[in-house]
Amino acid sequence: MIVDAHLDIAWNATSDGRGFLAPPAPGYVISRPALTSAGVGLVCATLYTAPARARRAMRTRFVYENAHEAHIMALAQVNYYKSCDLHLIRDSRELQNYVRGWKRGQIAAVLLMEGA
Repeated sequence: MIVDAHLDIAWNATSDGRGFLAPPAPGYVISRPALTSAGVGLVCATLYTAPARARRAMRTRFVYENAHEAHIMALAQVNYYKSCDLHLIRDSRELQNYVRGWKRGQIAAVLLMEGA
C-alpha cells in the first residue's frame, strides 16, 4: 500500500471547485481514481481554513473572520471527505485494522489540521 502524506483535497474542492471523485482537472494529478489506480490506500488529508488576512495572497474568497467561521469551514471539509466515501481513520486501532484488511482500490484518510 502506498501512503500519500499531504493532500488538500477538501480545500481544493471548496475553494477552487476541483472535485475528488472525477478524473483530475487539466494540469492537476490528484483524484480518487488516480490515487486508487496507483495503489494509494491511505492519504493524510488536510483541514485547512484561510484567515481573512490571507485573502489576497491566497487569491481566495473562502476566508474566515473569527473562530466560529473557521470551525464551520473545517466541518464542511470533513463532510466533503465523508461525501467522497473516504473512511476517516480516527485512532491507531482503526489504522492497524485498516492496514491489515486493505485491498487494492480502497482508500482511507487520516485528517491533518494545517496551519493550527
